[in-house]
Amino acid sequence: MIGFRARLWVIASAATLACGAPGGAVRVTDSSVRYDFPQQGISVLPPVGARWWAVPGKTFGPDHVIVFGKPIGDHVPQQAVEVRSIVAGVLAYPCSEFELSDDVASADDMKRHLDERLTDAALRAWAADHARRLVATQEVVDRSPGAECVRYDETIEDTRVPRFEGSTFVERQRGFRCLHPFQRGVVVEFGWSERHLAGEPSAGLDAEVQPFMDSIRFAPPRH
Repeated sequence: MIGFRARLWVIASAATLACGAPGGAVRVTDSSVRYDFPQQGISVLPPVGARWWAVPGKTFGPDHVIVFGKPIGDHVPQQAVEVRSIVAGVLAYPCSEFELSDDVASADDMKRHLDERLTDAALRAWAADHARRLVATQEVVDRSPGAECVRYDETIEDTRVPRFEGSTFVERQRGFRCLHPFQRGVVVEFGWSERHLAGEPSAGLDAEVQPFMDSIRFAPPRH
């Protein structure tokens, strides 16, 4: 069965960060300082701008490396229109997450496999099982992060946001799924998600998140 944990990271993270910073969160005070994870052979810069928090990945699960969140608003939302979340993060997980062989060595092979396994029908069935509707999805080979990567852009509608069940929210997820160039059999996924009530405009924070998206670096893991 295809694993979808990678597609669920933004859901769990956004739900936790929607009303503020969770326990263990540290405010980002210098966006020029890299976050290094030598055991995973990964480092990134945080997003830029005010009110970003860094949350240890273990808060959300073993595959999460780091999560950055930005609460929108100064109080717990009382109306659906007030619910907004911006989350960025990095995960690292085995190729078997997507039933990929450890021998897969190129982004083209990874995309071909994902195209076969993660068909529109399969994704829409998964979304339906989670009371979510896949509106649009696009995946293309993109090696700009310095590794064999597939870039994705997905839009999902969600009607089960806690406390506002029945209201339709739009969630857009953008990121990369990369084969770790120094660790065979490991996929590194990094991206960001924005969620808001359907019909409301985007918060327009692409420029704050882009430095994070452009900053990924890979290195041989050090244990």
